[in-house]
Amino acid sequence: MEDGTGNSPRKEMFPVKPCYGTLIIKFIAILFGFLYFLQAHGETLNGRVTKVLDGDTVTIVDSSSGQHRIKIMGIDAPDRYQTFGGRAHQNLSAMVFNREVEIELSMRDRTGLAFGKVMVAPQDSQCLQINCQKTVDTGLEQIKAGLAWWTRMKAQTAEDSAKYGQAEFSAKIHRIGLWSETNPVPPWKWPH
Repeated sequence: MEDGTGNSPRKEMFPVKPCYGTLIIKFIAILFGFLYFLQAHGETLNGRVTKVLDGDTVTIVDSSSGQHRIKIMGIDAPDRYQTFGGRAHQNLSAMVFNREVEIELSMRDRTGLAFGKVMVAPQDSQCLQINCQKTVDTGLEQIKAGLAWWTRMKAQTAEDSAKYGQAEFSAKIHRIGLWSETNPVPPWKWPH
């Protein structure tokens, strides 16, 4: 029965309710995203570096023969074709290629790329065991060598942020590596 305006009284008696199914799906998606982040956060991964892709990304193989691509957290090295890109790649290779590393994972992106602090035993270490103490922070070393920018990340500890910031400042004022250029172009501004 209509009231002459084209509106049915029945519509007013039964107003449209919000779609709770959509809200539930959104909540579940957010929850899974958060759990995926937590899966990597705080996890430690050990393995041998089998490939150095550039100045801030490596591939490792763990003890179960699982392969993992790791982006060193807190740095961004010049791209391969940028000035100092080749040197950044060489420096990281010299530190980690075919060596055991320990990664303190912080997060994974939606493609599965893991971000973490990559630690390795000092070059002059006589230890040949897998369980050697890994005290060299590869990201910090890349910054000290003037071969990477410090990317301020919330996931980094206050202590690491202070070290990375000081290392970048020191490399800048001493004009080390990429800081020897007048205006070095960071990779995020490099035209690809």
